[in-house]
Amino acid sequence: MIKKLMSKKVSVFGKSVSVFLITMLAVMGFGSAALVAYLSNTITGYVVVSNPMEISLSSFESWSQLTTYPIALDGGSWVTDLTLPSTRNLEDKTFLVGLKVDNKANVSVEGKTLKLVFSNSVNDITCEDITSLRFLDTGTQTQINKGFQELESLCIIEGTTAVYNIPINSLAANTLYQYPVEFKLGIVTPATYTFTAQMMNA
Repeated sequence: MIKKLMSKKVSVFGKSVSVFLITMLAVMGFGSAALVAYLSNTITGYVVVSNPMEISLSSFESWSQLTTYPIALDGGSWVTDLTLPSTRNLEDKTFLVGLKVDNKANVSVEGKTLKLVFSNSVNDITCEDITSLRFLDTGTQTQINKGFQELESLCIIEGTTAVYNIPINSLAANTLYQYPVEFKLGIVTPATYTFTAQMMNA
């Protein structure tokens, strides 16, 4: 077959050229094109995007100096998992919790919601289990002067959880806020009660 290609000739611009030579030039041309498809190595860059806010909790035995802005809550370590003191189901127990919200973004955050979710280990929680939920907005002196807001009426049941959606009007850029929260458990089912808090984009 190769001998036939080498012996076979065609006319190109009036000159006799071997078919074999034309075939080899074509193959070399395709090979050269493949070699120059790229001329360097590939580099890769990464960008890590994190949440603009961090929240944490701390428990307290009592509130003090909750009248002057800015409020600084002292008395406990700020953590993301908090175990509160145990209680008995015949006691109307009050718990004091500090909630820290740190806006790390370079822009203010407007019109968001702090979502508090309560549940228990036997999945039978009701809004009546939390007999009181009070929240002190410490964003401005004016808000502090209004005192604690009773938020019990915000409770809604979602599945096996009691949910409170608390409006947060504004968080200034690069600013840390500390909110006192007080809640009471009534006469409830003996169980482990859990609450979570998260800032929502709504």
